[in-house]
Amino acid sequence: PSPHPVRVQEAGAEDVDSAESRTEPALDLADDVKDMAFSADGSRLVTASYDDTVRIWGVATGTEQVVLDDFTDWVEYAAWSPDGTRIVTASRT
Repeated sequence: PSPHPVRVQEAGAEDVDSAESRTEPALDLADDVKDMAFSADGSRLVTASYDDTVRIWGVATGTEQVVLDDFTDWVEYAAWSPDGTRIVTASRT
């Protein structure tokens, strides 16, 4: 497990105490995440990592949904298409 889990929470006009109560489950991300991006609807997160993987996470559950591990070098960037049906990645090779 990561020593630095990522927590996702809504930002709003409320004070920190009330926002804290709406914190989503922690996503157990590795320390080597280089980039991350939310899907347009906010339900998924894509991460690009130095461990040569791209992962798609369910934000509400904090679970890893897909692992793309056929890269030959670390992945620097990942982004969603505007309609949320595709991701684009950039790696060193």
